[in-house]
Amino acid sequence: MSETEGPERFPKSMLYAAGLMIALSLALATWSRVTGKGDVPPPDADLVMERSLLFSDHSDGSVRVHDADTGELVEVMAAGTNGFVRSLMRGLARKRQAEGIGSDAPFKLILWDDGRLSLVDPSTDEHVFLNAFGRDNVDAFATLLPPRQGKTS
Repeated sequence: MSETEGPERFPKSMLYAAGLMIALSLALATWSRVTGKGDVPPPDADLVMERSLLFSDHSDGSVRVHDADTGELVEVMAAGTNGFVRSLMRGLARKRQAEGIGSDAPFKLILWDDGRLSLVDPSTDEHVFLNAFGRDNVDAFATLLPPRQGKTS
């Protein structure tokens, strides 16, 4: 029994197949991005309510939210609170900064008649459909909308 066994070799055909799958996935993703085909547009809905908002960081760690049209203070988010709002706004601000856009342009918070809530940055044309992040995170932004007119309890 002097047979010596070498290490098992992985079949080359499997490596080629895996490489082909990766290349095909990248090609299809690029094609979809360039042509717009394969995108799933959001469902058609009518706008129910919209509010333009300005977010500003302050030295005490708070974030102040103002109505961009009236200047009204909508909310003060104390330091260490509202993590989702802060994270999302930080990401959008980073994109603005990368494109050389200042922080003085408002964001639009939109409530649609099908119940969806979205945040739009008109400066970068970035749209975030907040319902994708769960009820608690939608509620964090819903408090920034004005009270509904004619709403009865």
